[in-house]
Amino acid sequence: MRTLAQTLSSEALEHLITGLAEAALEHASEHVPVLMERLWRLEMQARADGVSSESISAISRGRRLLGDRRCLIVM
Repeated sequence: MRTLAQTLSSEALEHLITGLAEAALEHASEHVPVLMERLWRLEMQARADGVSSESISAISRGRRLLGDRRCLIVM
């Protein structure tokens, strides 16, 4: 089964994640931690699956927009 990051182009993924992050920040701040965690897990899975660096950057930008400052260490 393909993940979201594998299915969408990096531009479409960035647009989707940015929209979700902005909506969470504007309308439902209680959902921000949940969305941050989901993006964190999506980024880990995308890295493990070898998804493009552009898509991984889009996920990272969404996490940072939400205030998530955790860094993934890639080995």
